[in-house]
Amino acid sequence: MTGCTENPGLTLEVINKQLHYVAVENMQHKYKNETERKKAANVVTYVLTNPSNKKVLFFFDKLDLLPEYAPVTSEKTYSGYIGYYIWDKQNTVKKFSVASPMWAQRGELSGCKLHDIAKRNIYNAFGVEDQNTDLVDNFIRNSVIVNPGETRTFKALIHLPIVHESDSNTETPSIYYPDLQDTDTFQLFYYCNSSEVKKALPKYLLEELTHNEVEIFEGELRANAIKLKKK
Repeated sequence: MTGCTENPGLTLEVINKQLHYVAVENMQHKYKNETERKKAANVVTYVLTNPSNKKVLFFFDKLDLLPEYAPVTSEKTYSGYIGYYIWDKQNTVKKFSVASPMWAQRGELSGCKLHDIAKRNIYNAFGVEDQNTDLVDNFIRNSVIVNPGETRTFKALIHLPIVHESDSNTETPSIYYPDLQDTDTFQLFYYCNSSEVKKALPKYLLEELTHNEVEIFEGELRANAIKLKKK
């Protein structure tokens, strides 16, 4: 597990002993039926623990976990993001495939949701610039404060090997792993660039954080690696 110098001792842990995946025929689109879809489902239980003496804020979509192409680096600026790596036996991040080349990178995957013009107008009235509306919306809707000595528990549902099935109604592409093996491992992570968050947040939210002595988590946390097993 890794933390960061500004938030020492914070940990992210996955409770599951292993996750499973299934063999599917029509890999690039959908599971063939509900029985196969249920077999591919995993409920991931994870916890954030704060042994420090500071109140620390995280923000992330608790119901939607997306895969990552490669380990995050200090150059990346997206924030308030929880996702996962799948590592092969050579300790290399395994790349997923997308059934449409226009959604080939993780940053584009996270932008697949339809843009809400009305929501953007609301945040504009708060002084939020257009390019920051998604981040601020994520912050407002999904903030979690972990108090000193506290552990918070969360659950998320993921399917393997088809992570997202294609949807003709919304033109959402399928996201899938074409070659999962029992030698692969799953690792959850959380990443936040707090300086970028502070630049994006409206003044009233920054003042509230200061008044309540809450710190935004800075850096990356990686959970324990979990084995994959074919079901």
